[in-house]
Amino acid sequence: MRSPPDDDDKDITHTDTWKRYGYYVTADHPPPEPPVKPSRSLAKAVSWRIVASTDTFLISWLITGYLTLATTIAGVEAVTKFCLYYFHERAWLRIKFRSPFR
Repeated sequence: MRSPPDDDDKDITHTDTWKRYGYYVTADHPPPEPPVKPSRSLAKAVSWRIVASTDTFLISWLITGYLTLATTIAGVEAVTKFCLYYFHERAWLRIKFRSPFR
C-alpha cells in the first residue's frame, strides 16, 4: 500500500529544496547582493598594483638595463594605473547583469 504524498510532493518546484542548495525559483527573488564597499576596491587596487608594478619594474629593467630608469617607469605606471584601476572597478560595480533567476 502506498503512503499518501507529502506536501512537498505536491509542489512541483520543491521551492524549499531549491533554496536549501542555493538555487532560487523564478517566483522568489534572491536576497540582494551585499554592497561592495569602496575600501574593498581600494585594497584590491593596492594589492594588484604591487604585483603589476613589480612586473613592470622587472620588464623595464630587463629591456633597458638601467635600474634607475626601470624604477622611474614602474613608479609612474604605479600611480597612474592605481587610479585607473580603482575607478574602473567602481564603474563595473554599477553594471547590472541579468540573472535567469530574477
